[in-house]
Amino acid sequence: MNKKYLLPLLFVFVILTSSALLSAQYNTTLNQGWNLLSFPLDPLDQNTNKTISLNQGWNIIGYSSDNPLLWDSAIFNNGTHTKNTTSASSSNWIQYSLYYYEDNSYKLVPGNDNYLRKGKAYWLYSLEPNLELILPNAGGSVQTYYNKFYWPNVYITKDNETKTIDDAELSSWIQRTIYEFDQDYNLITDYTDPWKGYWLYAFEDNLTLSMEYSVSGTIYDMDTGDPLPGVNISFYPASTYNPFNGNGNYSALVPKQVPDIITDENGNYYASLPDGVYHMVMQGSDEKDFNVHANKGKGKLKKDPELDEDSNTTNFNAEGHILHSGEYEHQGNKYVCGSTVDFTMFGVNNGQTDETITFLVQDHTQSGNPHSPIVYYGNISNQNESLTVPAGNKTHKNFEFKVPCSYEEGKYDIHVVWNNEKWHKIGNFFVIPDNTAPEVNVQSDTWTYTNQTVSIEYAAFDPAEPGTIEFYRIFVGGFTDDSVSVTIDKDITMDGDDIDTIIDNDADYVGLGGSMKSVNLTYGTSGHYTARFIVTDDAGNSDYEDINIDVYITEDEADVIGSSLYTLFGIDWDFQYDQNITSSPASPTQTLGVDRWDEFSRIADEYSTPEDGFDENTKSSLDQVINNCDGPNYIKTIGLSTYTEFNQSLYAYFMDIQCRCNKNPWFGAPPCP
Repeated sequence: MNKKYLLPLLFVFVILTSSALLSAQYNTTLNQGWNLLSFPLDPLDQNTNKTISLNQGWNIIGYSSDNPLLWDSAIFNNGTHTKNTTSASSSNWIQYSLYYYEDNSYKLVPGNDNYLRKGKAYWLYSLEPNLELILPNAGGSVQTYYNKFYWPNVYITKDNETKTIDDAELSSWIQRTIYEFDQDYNLITDYTDPWKGYWLYAFEDNLTLSMEYSVSGTIYDMDTGDPLPGVNISFYPASTYNPFNGNGNYSALVPKQVPDIITDENGNYYASLPDGVYHMVMQGSDEKDFNVHANKGKGKLKKDPELDEDSNTTNFNAEGHILHSGEYEHQGNKYVCGSTVDFTMFGVNNGQTDETITFLVQDHTQSGNPHSPIVYYGNISNQNESLTVPAGNKTHKNFEFKVPCSYEEGKYDIHVVWNNEKWHKIGNFFVIPDNTAPEVNVQSDTWTYTNQTVSIEYAAFDPAEPGTIEFYRIFVGGFTDDSVSVTIDKDITMDGDDIDTIIDNDADYVGLGGSMKSVNLTYGTSGHYTARFIVTDDAGNSDYEDINIDVYITEDEADVIGSSLYTLFGIDWDFQYDQNITSSPASPTQTLGVDRWDEFSRIADEYSTPEDGFDENTKSSLDQVINNCDGPNYIKTIGLSTYTEFNQSLYAYFMDIQCRCNKNPWFGAPPCP
């Protein structure tokens, strides 16, 4: 990056992926077996003391300086007194010897070596609590809360083949997990610190471990060209803030109270972050304009002469930039139909009258000719497509251009338009086919009653096409959902009133949006339905997911069915609704509330819904009375049912006690088989 931005608030959009290797920060050789290592990190300082707090008992310390340190020159402090190594040992503060691990064996300092050396770690035994080890004039890695390294960014090389640490483990080169010792062994999966020691196991010999910073660079004063120390830098995941919303108000992007990193005395910064998309926000005490120089990684952008166009006026100038632009190989500069190209236009007006600019899109899919066809022309009267720069002022504004699905695959340019003429080129972008289908996930199967709504939650989204800006945003931004629509077919089956004469012909809900949403469905007739949720993206790709919805009759509907069947069997001599009765000799003291009861025939039934509270033991006891035909009271519980299911269950119950239990046939009752 090499852009000018205004401070005190400055942001840079940073994409970090495991394929973009930067220059190695630190390399070390791994031997087969266990390796005891320290990981030095930039930034460095010179000739400063380093202080390491010690626990009583065993400690592992790492050495993270280029300058070897004679062990006998180390100093120990107990909060009151200070002693050198020899004196601390004779006073029983420490054990004099250090142990380091090399070539699969322990070695001594002093003995095998008299110095502490870069990249090595050492066992040290403290006999006293709360001691401090001071390494005079050691310099080396700065001891700050932010000087850490993200362990998954490590690379392993074997015979000129380099792999990520995850792939190296899959290839059985190493065990990716590392361990530190802080009164006990701790597994480390995220960040390492300098001046600590770590155990790492290698299955192969002569491997090279490389620590790569994901972003680094230098910040300069634009006026003097001098590097700026002490600049606070904060990183935000791209999903946290979107700088391209509205009129370019950057006030939402604020430096953190405790910044992630701070530039060193030479204006350098180094950061190790997980793969992802970030905003880099900077603020310095002098609130000057900064010129940001950050590592680009592999590859260079080709020369584009249209980017160097100058205006023909000294009173007004307008330019712009696309968030991601460059050659086709540039990560994130590819778009599919329906996605948005984010760009900024800014102008400086030294004249006496206001000036207004808009933009155009030029099709370069067939050639790079400056006179290639213009496929979109902004509306100068539309505030969403134009920028007015008042006389004597400078201003900027952010824009979104949604890529139409009519655009063919290839390269497109965006230009500033001033006085109805194509002017400065803002940048380019590439359109590629959208071959990735959208996805929809629906909650598990559910149920409801007739004519009552049931709320269904779904998540519909469009996974990013590999290589596009959305693909790189997705590491931290979740999924994109602004270009999908959802259609819901309440019933793709053949039962119930809502019958499909053609499968999927009754699209009951059309054009619902994506993301996490909830929709209320209502069914007028009981039955077992299959609802289909269909998601479609702007490119016409689609997917669906089915969900089973059981629709049961209500208590009122059960009353209507029950009344007709009691009448059919002639057992409505003393028919009553909602009665409390004694259940059976098996539990003579239990009183139950039932839906229907005939005192004369001592027949009852209960449409048992979750609201009734009939427990399974009670149901089992009542069924046992019917099975044994040992009334006098017969009570049938029928669970949640459709109209047909309830009617069949109640009919079968009446036939069973009439025919199998030898109850006298009721007048008009159907004959036993």
